[in-house]
Amino acid sequence: MRRKLTKQQKQAAADRLAAARAKKGEPKYSQYDQSVVNLPDDHKLSFKKVRSWIKSNKEKLPTLRKNMTRKEKGSIAEYHKVQGYITSMESYLRNGIWLDLFYGEDQQYSTGWVKRWVPRYDAD
Repeated sequence: MRRKLTKQQKQAAADRLAAARAKKGEPKYSQYDQSVVNLPDDHKLSFKKVRSWIKSNKEKLPTLRKNMTRKEKGSIAEYHKVQGYITSMESYLRNGIWLDLFYGEDQQYSTGWVKRWVPRYDAD
C-alpha cells in the first residue's frame, strides 16, 4: 500500500527534484576527446554530425544482416564496410584522430592526404 503524502511533502519533493535537475546541467562527455566535443557544429567532423552518422549507420546494419542471410551478392562486404566505418567513427570520438579516408553519413566525401615534412638523416 502506498503512503499518502501531504501537500507540503509533495511540494518539498517537487522542489528537491527541480533542484537536482537544475544542478545536473549540460553533459560533459568526459569519455570523448575534448578537442572533438569542442568543435563547432558547422565543422565537417563535428561531434553532433559524427554521432548522427553513427546512428544512421547502425540503423542500416539489420537490413544488411538480412541481405547476408539471403546470400545477396556483395552483402557480406557491405555489412563489414559499414561495421568498420562505425568502429572508425567511434574511435575518432574517443581519440580525436580520424582514421578513415572518407567521411560523411555514407562515406561520400574524401578526406585527402596531408603532406608533412619529415627530416631526412643522410649519412655524410
